[in-house]
Amino acid sequence: MLSQLEHDLLLAVQDGDEALVRTLLEAGADPNAGAWARFEHTAVSLAIENGYEAIFDELISRGLLYGMTEERGPQRIATKSFPRDTSIKATLQIWIANTMPSVIRNISSSWLPNETHSMSPGERALEAVLRSDAATESMVIKLLDANLLASQPYSHLEVARKLLDLAIERCWTTLASYLLEREAPVDTGPSEMSKECYWPSFFGSVSHTLPHIDAKVMPEHLLYRRKVISILDEYYIERSMQVSTWAKAVSSRVFHDLSRSKSEQERTTARVMLDVLRRSSANPSKPDDSGLDALSYAVQQAYPCAVFEEVLQAW
Repeated sequence: MLSQLEHDLLLAVQDGDEALVRTLLEAGADPNAGAWARFEHTAVSLAIENGYEAIFDELISRGLLYGMTEERGPQRIATKSFPRDTSIKATLQIWIANTMPSVIRNISSSWLPNETHSMSPGERALEAVLRSDAATESMVIKLLDANLLASQPYSHLEVARKLLDLAIERCWTTLASYLLEREAPVDTGPSEMSKECYWPSFFGSVSHTLPHIDAKVMPEHLLYRRKVISILDEYYIERSMQVSTWAKAVSSRVFHDLSRSKSEQERTTARVMLDVLRRSSANPSKPDDSGLDALSYAVQQAYPCAVFEEVLQAW
């Protein structure tokens, strides 16, 4: 259940009201608002989804954001055993009866996530980054600088790979350089190792806010961590699909548009992306799952001579 402050904070973020967001945070609103309630968004993911960077900066500067970073290890967190047939509503009511004031003992479990509403704050933030055109490159870099979303080392984990794919797709040269300098994986899709990457469990988030809560009264599914990879990712793993970072860059719609732009600045961005890739360990002659490499795409899409020559030199 949200406090009034956190409820107001989510509304203020949704409305893009930077002044009100700052006022509510200064009054004690938790920047983790929405993290363990039945909402599609947290305050942070709302700011990302709408591209409210000033609000985003306010939220991530206000202290610890929990449940925001991928983890390795077993899918179920280690706890003592508890009755498996205990329902969400019943267990919550037992806990409320023993720990909360009588004035709120009649609150039901309507706010508590079920199996389909248990995405961690980090998963919701990443989803916002991946799907929203309003999300910015600098937002992602700020999250990574704060050790959020992707865990170190980037070379062995899944979120960094997803973010590098995004940077390549959107021609975000600064983010691509940032990730490649820290050895984010290139020329690879989701791997068997990706299956060991999880988002923090709901219980982990709850125990941060309510440290005295007992895992034994929590429903089973809230003790499990959701996989970072999707069902589609698992399909790619089973198929052992060929992935080429260079081919992905040269075939992307954004790179195509930038390289043909009338703006010198935009054409420069496309050339900078090629420079970033040249400094990486990505193989320019490696084909993708369609059997095409970067040079093949450059020919196929009839790029301007300057772009074609740069791809050819790298190849």
